[in-house]
Amino acid sequence: MRRRKSWRISTVALAVVFGLGCSGGGSEDSRTGGASDESRTNLLLVSLDTVRADHTSLLGYPGPTTPRLEALASEGVSFRRAYAMTSTTGPSHATLFTGRYAPAHGVARNGFPLVEDATTLAEHLERRGYRTAGFLGSFVLARRFGFAQGFTDWDEDFRRETSSLPMEAWQGHPVPEGGFDRSGRETTRLTLEWLGEHGGRAPFFVFVHYFDAHKPYDPAPEDLRRIESAAQGAPMTPVSRGGPVVPGASAEDITRYDAEIAGVDRELGALLDGLAGLGLAERTLVVVTSDHGQGLADHDDAEHSVNLYEESVRSVLVFRGPGIASGRVSDAAVEAVDVFPTILDWIDPGGERTGAPPGRSLAPFLAGQGILEPDRPVFLYRQHYPGRRRVRRAMVDGSQLGVRVGPWKYIEGNRDGRRELYHLERDPAERENLAAREPERLANLQARLRAFRAANPRPGGVAPELSEDDRARLRALGYVD
Repeated sequence: MRRRKSWRISTVALAVVFGLGCSGGGSEDSRTGGASDESRTNLLLVSLDTVRADHTSLLGYPGPTTPRLEALASEGVSFRRAYAMTSTTGPSHATLFTGRYAPAHGVARNGFPLVEDATTLAEHLERRGYRTAGFLGSFVLARRFGFAQGFTDWDEDFRRETSSLPMEAWQGHPVPEGGFDRSGRETTRLTLEWLGEHGGRAPFFVFVHYFDAHKPYDPAPEDLRRIESAAQGAPMTPVSRGGPVVPGASAEDITRYDAEIAGVDRELGALLDGLAGLGLAERTLVVVTSDHGQGLADHDDAEHSVNLYEESVRSVLVFRGPGIASGRVSDAAVEAVDVFPTILDWIDPGGERTGAPPGRSLAPFLAGQGILEPDRPVFLYRQHYPGRRRVRRAMVDGSQLGVRVGPWKYIEGNRDGRRELYHLERDPAERENLAAREPERLANLQARLRAFRAANPRPGGVAPELSEDDRARLRALGYVD
């Protein structure tokens, strides 16, 4: 695997790039510890759980699902071919937080902890004087799994009255506090309260996790009415896409899912409005991404985590902040490991780096400089399933890896014998497996995955067993099989 040198862009070069057209916190001095706290750039990182990229109006979906995300993108830079590391929440966020690929950070599946030697984005910024806080939408990112590393404040208080899954017990197991998650509205409220108290004491890094688009689909009535009205009786159903109706992905399910995305987008808008109302928007880098998509009957699956097809791993990715070019759009493929170095190079270009994460910095592109390499490889990981089993309608065994290079995408399983090769420009729905007809292309991409495995070995040791209460919470969210 070729490693990118952009991680080690010199501080001088970054200062030159960022000095062009920057205002507010745009210069290097105003983003690093050399300046007063009041002039340093803050960071707001927002994760949209289970938001399928091609169901966002930002990326051309016909329903009005994400008008606020569109507005944010018009003020910054967006990436039309962004990829999550994986189609599962825990491993995907571990990559976002550490800049490491899934095999290397240790979170092979939900419920596994981060490896101890991982330096998170929060830890790095905390050492640079940032006040750090995280506001969760679900138990999957709980402190016990290592996601709170480096955060001064970490709010994972899930209560019955703010949960979509209130229950005293599940299959005979007691449920602490009676809830697994909380609404986006509650998450927004708590975040803005914290910003009102601490935001003026810059710099800060706030992470916000919106979980609402995950099942169960229970959208607010106003969001459902808006989506139903826009659909005019013709929603994007499995049948209209040429596929079978799959349990959990009927026309009604998809409409309600779209309405949930619209509700998350509304909460994102409320969060951004609150940030502006507090006078913090002009000196805050805002990054919005999604952790994975949703099957919605494509490839015979209604949900996520069992495959690496486009509907499950494509994500949204938007940057807005001081000095960032307005309305710039990229069609180059980028991946989740790029977010970590991009953020650090943008808000802390003079800071020390721990190790050399594999991602490339997108910071020069954010500043309006140059273009991105169109054929850079993007690597993907499907969570590990111990033992052959059926999950929903899919037969799974072990893990899977994938790589995209230009229009070509290859997926292979370590135990299930899967070998799939697709040309995404000619076959965006990934229906025609070309593995038998393209032996040279297949061999090339297989070699890339061998190099990827060698460069990203799984850490040793066995993940600790979850308590029965924890397993009950994860089962309720569809994460333990």
